Amino acid sequence: MKKVLVFIVFILMWSNSSQSSELPYFKCKSLKHNDISEFEVLYMYKNGFLVFSHSIMDVKFLNFGHQQDNIIRSFMTEPATGGLMFYDVSKIDNNKNKIVLRSYESDNIKNLNSKSIFYGKIQGKTNLKLTDNQLNKEIDNLTINQKYLLDLFSNRKDQIENELITKEEYSCEKTSKTNPSKPSKDKIEAIKLGCIGENPYEKRKLFCTCYSNWFYENLNTNEFAEFLYLSRENKIKFLEEKNIVKQCEIYSEYPNLLNNDKAIIKIK
Repeated sequence: MKKVLVFIVFILMWSNSSQSSELPYFKCKSLKHNDISEFEVLYMYKNGFLVFSHSIMDVKFLNFGHQQDNIIRSFMTEPATGGLMFYDVSKIDNNKNKIVLRSYESDNIKNLNSKSIFYGKIQGKTNLKLTDNQLNKEIDNLTINQKYLLDLFSNRKDQIENELITKEEYSCEKTSKTNPSKPSKDKIEAIKLGCIGENPYEKRKLFCTCYSNWFYENLNTNEFAEFLYLSRENKIKFLEEKNIVKQCEIYSEYPNLLNNDKAIIKIK
């Protein structure tokens, strides 16, 4: 238990030095549910304080936290419901992060009066540039929430299991940030895998790679969504009008064309 208390005290320590470098953009996989989410640092304040987003069901929620020694921790409460979220984001190496998210709930949390202005807010809907007074209030709220967990672990150990509602762990890997105007690469990959189906021979894979990539390279998000909602007959008509099938059949016969923009053949 002494080791646990030392750990808790350590995570509650503040850093006086400013962390100027932002973390890269990460794709994260839940170890429990295998769902994919996104993690991204959005704004850095003084002395290592920051706002990051973590997506839930493709919605990017904002979190206020603090970075020290390549570790980000966030303590946010919703007193009205008696809920407290604790994020621990640690760096494994230059390309990988680990997220541990714990949710606590109790009547005591309802009395903390420490709700962050970011709690429940989503990316793109909130002004991240806080005034000094707003930032100081956020820091005060975070400190209150930290002290609550310190008290829980040091003075009310018998209540930990009662108040801990959920624990989620995510394995995260650095990747390039997707263009929001482009179709989701996950959906493009789904089209490719559906196209390959039970015929994973080489020419089929080349054809399906060409076929799925066409949508990403030539359609924006709205156009791609419109295509997905077309009837089967209208989808076939669309493919014929764009000569996608004929072009990709040629690609599957001549793989070198896949990596040679000047060799792309337009079928009239």
